[in-house]
Amino acid sequence: MSGREFREGLDMMAGKTSFTIDCGKATGIEPPSGNRRFMDCTIESIPQPNGHKPHMAVKDSQGDIVFEVGAQQTGAYRTLQRFVGQRIHRFAWEELESAYGTGTYLQCKIQADPRRSTPEGYTPIPRIVIDTETTGLDPIEDEILQLSIIDGDGNTIIDRKYKPEHTQAWPEAEQINHISPASVADRPCISTDLDEIQLILDRAIEVCVYNAEFDLAFLGELGLRMDLAKVTDTMREYGAKYHGTQYWKLENAARECGYRYHAHDSLADCHATLAVQQRLDKDSGDGSEHAAHALQTATMHTTGDHGRHGGSRKGKPVTRASYTAYSVCCWIFTALTAFVVLMCFFVPAMLIAAIPAVLLDVAFIKQRKQMKRELDARKGK
Repeated sequence: MSGREFREGLDMMAGKTSFTIDCGKATGIEPPSGNRRFMDCTIESIPQPNGHKPHMAVKDSQGDIVFEVGAQQTGAYRTLQRFVGQRIHRFAWEELESAYGTGTYLQCKIQADPRRSTPEGYTPIPRIVIDTETTGLDPIEDEILQLSIIDGDGNTIIDRKYKPEHTQAWPEAEQINHISPASVADRPCISTDLDEIQLILDRAIEVCVYNAEFDLAFLGELGLRMDLAKVTDTMREYGAKYHGTQYWKLENAARECGYRYHAHDSLADCHATLAVQQRLDKDSGDGSEHAAHALQTATMHTTGDHGRHGGSRKGKPVTRASYTAYSVCCWIFTALTAFVVLMCFFVPAMLIAAIPAVLLDVAFIKQRKQMKRELDARKGK
């Protein structure tokens, strides 16, 4: 799994997304072509006759339809559908030549404003902590099974389990979070609570998450919006401050902070995250301040640490297959290195090859251990 799945969910949470469509497949007051940009738009569902599915349409600030697609254009249709009824800060397209010589296509971009203030009549919440349990690691294909949110004093705001809308079974995740299909069969889908969850996000001044990239990508895929500037990634902050790495397992961090708990439950993980964040606050000298290195959107978009609560390697996240293949290569190299070292007793000149071989072998072993830690993080927090 590449980082694309996480970037898409995070972009959605930040109000940004894009899609492509062949020229001629979309309509408007003028056939969309060339390069155009529209400000202050809305996306609406346009009913169709004879029981056909409604079209998705982008209207400009004057109320004119500048871009419209039918359900046959699956990718564009589903993307626009997520923004129905919302105000769009900017909608733009660029006409590009196909690399396969099949004509031109439109690269379309949507930018909604993620900055939302506390609704009138509601008081702000200084800090919330969020955690989820899911059917897997892919925010596009997998779904949320449990969502927990607590405030900065540890009071529970939400702690609910949900029935997935599409996923029927999740045997690997079930071994970790112990949430079975039968246990959530009678629970509602999370889509029924989106308005309530969005209100909580709007009221929050600071949002603490352990490995924020993971949980926020899932929430973004649901269409929830939030300004990522108010997010604190407790994992990155703790790992960087005390261990010189962006990755540190939640259970280990909590134990180092003197907090013991039963992992793999999102509510328990929220309280563990809060304990770790409070340690960071205490050591920073001012518990009222946000942590010194608040999560930056650019970092979230460019790093490759997509395991459940962790991973400091850049690039693709570690899989069982890649770890096994790397381990086999390490064992082979270690055996060859041992052979070269042994030959030094008979041919001293072999030291020229033995010394760099030993250094490389040590580096490979360290890398394999790091990959093992990341793989363990995928099995739990």
